[in-house]
Amino acid sequence: MFTARDTHLTPSVAPDDYAAIAAYLRTRDLLRPPVVVSGVSEGAAFAVLAASTAASHAWITGVITMGLPDTAELAWRWSDFTTWLTKKDATEPSFAPKDFIASVSPVPLCMIQSTKDEYVSEAEYRALAAAARPPKKLVLINASNHRFTDRLPDLHREFLAALAWILTESKPAAASLTNAR
Repeated sequence: MFTARDTHLTPSVAPDDYAAIAAYLRTRDLLRPPVVVSGVSEGAAFAVLAASTAASHAWITGVITMGLPDTAELAWRWSDFTTWLTKKDATEPSFAPKDFIASVSPVPLCMIQSTKDEYVSEAEYRALAAAARPPKKLVLINASNHRFTDRLPDLHREFLAALAWILTESKPAAASLTNAR
């Protein structure tokens, strides 16, 4: 979505944007079930936001987040790049994934978090997990940072396990989507 100088993005726009992209891909036969939306950090927050509407539940089979933050910016400016160094939030329109995470259900949600994340505290990821509704799963990896750098093989293994879990949890929905083709 494009905005004018006096308007800002809102969280309600993101699920519609994802749906528009999905519709475009479907018209070209490039999006086939099962569809799992996933992301790291801010992308994880957007995956939650994308799957938080009833309309999204019709085409999203599951969600996998890695390093899901407590807050996420809806937009960035080039001047915000220093936030990666300062580890402070940008002064941009933002949203709290906690406000949307319960609405992901009945779509299966798997949260993969680092136990030593410098951006997301244990209290924050536990609050996000508590706010989510079943089917949900919290996977903790004893990684030294937000990027899982010292535990990438563990992250890969857990991501594949999350995909398998999502397919198991959503079997009836995934089968009906596949049969609808």
